[in-house]
Parts: sequence; structure tokens; C-alpha cells
Amino acid sequence: IMRKIKLLFLGVLLLNIKFCEAQINPAIASYVKYLNSESISANEYVLGLFKTHDIVIICERLHPEFTQYEFLVDIINDKRFISEVGNVFTEVGVSSLNPSLNNFLHTRNLSKGKRDEHILDFRRDLMWSVLWEPSNYTYLLESIYNINSKLDDNDAINFYPSDIPFDWKKADSLYFATTVLPLIKNRDSVIASQIIRQFDQIKKSSSKHKKALVIMNYRHAFNNNFYTQDGKQIKNVALFLFKQYGNRVANVLLNCNGWDKKDNAPLLQEGKWDAAFAATGNKSKGFNLMNTPFGKDSFDLWVPGNAGFTYQDVFTGFVFYNPIEVQKLITGIPGFLDSAYLDEFFRRYRL
Repeated sequence: IMRKIKLLFLGVLLLNIKFCEAQINPAIASYVKYLNSESISANEYVLGLFKTHDIVIICERLHPEFTQYEFLVDIINDKRFISEVGNVFTEVGVSSLNPSLNNFLHTRNLSKGKRDEHILDFRRDLMWSVLWEPSNYTYLLESIYNINSKLDDNDAINFYPSDIPFDWKKADSLYFATTVLPLIKNRDSVIASQIIRQFDQIKKSSSKHKKALVIMNYRHAFNNNFYTQDGKQIKNVALFLFKQYGNRVANVLLNCNGWDKKDNAPLLQEGKWDAAFAATGNKSKGFNLMNTPFGKDSFDLWVPGNAGFTYQDVFTGFVFYNPIEVQKLITGIPGFLDSAYLDEFFRRYRL
């Protein structure tokens, strides 16, 4: 009797599988089949890349999207990242914030009020623009501070904002004209050179942390294979990193929307990727793009640069974390414009 029950159960299970397969739109069948064969989560995939690479670049979604930073903080807080990687570089944040920012993040036993006060000061000076409104950067700094507060100093996470060097205390019209604007015109090469210089110092140092997570937005994360339709090679940050370190670098696309020629934000592959993940339960996953249905698709993340490339030409890997319908664009910095800062804010605004 038990054998008959088991055979009946197996038969029903197979029928259910066949029925589910029959319901899949043929346009996404190959993607669904591939996703059903993959079981590595987004976190595990990124952490696994550090076994064979010194630098892993994450291609960020829209800057204000908040849940992507929950994903990144989960990685940074992992004991493997703490022991084996330990360094974070960001596109956002002028490099002049260091060493004061790193000193703060390595400080222990500050009250929450004092911690928040320091972070607010860093938020005001964060960029060469007057305001950087995404809330997730505050969350990132708070999280790294809290992670470090539980670690010995030689285990603490190092954090390197890498945008152009800039100091609001020096800022006047001449400073903008002669120093800032020339740097902005070459911003990618400046960011990359600062990452390279700092990373080379890390490699030569006595620190046990010899690897790095690099967070870049959209085209800044495209590799050195990327050309525009007219044959021009855009000098993205990742281009310089790949040229400097070769296969020691990996770049990973985080599921997001694309950009068309009118600055609309369509879904990738007309929504087929999102539909395939939805059909398989929107599970967190990560995988190399080479020789996958995703990797072989025409590169439509950034239409102005679509010159016959596939995704596997431009990115090492892909991670899926949260479908687009639960992603959150959150802006705002509580306390940013108080009475004590008001005059300085408008001075900067006029500049």
C-alpha cells in the first residue's frame, strides 16, 4: 500500500510539474529553465566571486533605490566579507572626506546622537553638488559604523568614497572654475585613479584586508569591452580598473531597469527577465552571465550605447534581489537644513 501511495504521489507531482511548464510563455521558457537549474543566492554569488577576484564591482540601480543597500549591507556584514575583503569603495562621496570619514567609522562608543551628528556633517559635505538626497547613503554609513563597533580595529571595514577631491571650505567661484569643472569633465578617470592608488596602497600594506567591493552606478560599471554605436570607447571607471587589474576584477549587474534614448526607464528585454524571475518565485539568485540565456541577450541596459553587444560582453555576472515592484526610491535627510546650516547652504547654492 505504501509503495502505491508513493507512486501515486510521484505521478501527481510529475503532472503538476508538466502543467506548470505548459503554462510558461514560450518567450521566457529558456530563462525559466535556466533559473530552475540555479540555486546560488545573490549574496552567496557575490561573496563567492571574492575567492577568485580581488575587486568586485556592483552596478547599482537608480541611486535612490533603498533595498539594494540592504542587500549590500548584508554582504558587508557577512563574516567572510569582514575577514577576507574588508574594503568598500563608492562612486558617491568626494574623496576629500577621508581620512576623517574612515576615522569616524573606526571610532567606538559614540552615543547615537553623536554618531548621527557626525553622519549629518558628512552628508552635508558629501558631494560637489549642494545636496545628495538619496537616503540610502545615511543607512550605509550607519550600518558600517554599527558593524565596526562590534569588531576589533584590525577587522573593521574600511570605507573609501572616491568621487573627485572637493572641499566646500575652499569653495568660491574661482575654485569651481579652475579646479572643480576640469575634474568633472574627467570624472571617471579621476575616480578610477583614486581607487587604483588607494587599492595599491592596501595591497602593499600590512592589513589583512586585500580585496574590495566597489559600488558604481550604471555605465560607470561597464567593462573595457564596451563601445558606443559610433565606435567610441567611453572611459568608464570599470574600464580603467579592468585595464589595470585584468581578470582580478569582476563586474556584476544588479537587477534594475534600463534607459532608452528619451530617458525613459523600460524593463530589460521588454520585461522577459522580470517575468522569468516572477515565474520562478522571485528568488534571490546570482550567476555568471557567460553562455546563459541572459548573457546572450542584446545589451539594452543603456540604449545610447547599444552597439551589438550582449550582456556577457559587458558584465561578468548578474544578481537578482527584490523584484522591481518592491524596490523603493527613498530620498530625504532628516535635519539636513536646520537654522545653523541655512546661511551656508544658500552660499553653496549660489556658487
